[in-house]
Amino acid sequence: MAAKGKTNGSSFPAWDATEIWTNLNWSNLDVASLVKAQQKNIEAINMVNKVAVEGWQAITKKQTAIWQSAVEQNRKMVQGVAAAHEPSDKLAMQAAFATSSIQAGISNARDAHEFATKTTHKTVDIVSKRLIETIEETVAMVGKVDSVSTSAEK
Repeated sequence: MAAKGKTNGSSFPAWDATEIWTNLNWSNLDVASLVKAQQKNIEAINMVNKVAVEGWQAITKKQTAIWQSAVEQNRKMVQGVAAAHEPSDKLAMQAAFATSSIQAGISNARDAHEFATKTTHKTVDIVSKRLIETIEETVAMVGKVDSVSTSAEK
């Protein structure tokens, strides 16, 4: 544990790791519970990875659709400008195209941001839930070890 009154040069107490490991009662260690907890951790990591991959796939699919739409709109604009005879018509078409492109870009950026935010929230929720479960499991395991240690001492 911490050496009383001793520090490691900072405001933190100096820890003696050998003392910590020496004082652990390994005979009361519930290996099955530790393995089960690690399996749950791996399952949570897999779920987070799945959500993240699905999110990125959806964003990529959306970006592909946006790109295809932009190419098609650009093609139509070029054809329209080429077909127009008056310079003022050509300028009006280009201005309308620029305006709609900017509006679409802003809308698409908002959509991508919202989707990325939702995906991030899902992953954070999974990790948070597992972290809380881990704390509860640890408290339960420590309680079992303490009760076994106490009964062994009697």
